[in-house]
Amino acid sequence: MAILSEDYPKLREIHNDSETDALINYLLTILNIKVSNKNEAKDLQIQMLVVSDFLKSKFGFLTVEEIKEAFKMFVAREFPEIK
Repeated sequence: MAILSEDYPKLREIHNDSETDALINYLLTILNIKVSNKNEAKDLQIQMLVVSDFLKSKFGFLTVEEIKEAFKMFVAREFPEIK
């Protein structure tokens, strides 16, 4: 995947929680992940902390825009080798 924009900060350089939260909310929306009760919402919140940590540790060299584009491509099935 080509680098989209060098003008955006890399994920590991972002220290503003609202930007990270916005990325996680975007991923939940594009993947159509929903909860039906408070317990599921609490569990999802914990899981998203783990996902956020994973993204920062393994893909921190990417920008938020690049991560969003990768998920768009995944949802659009542009990676036929990934099930």
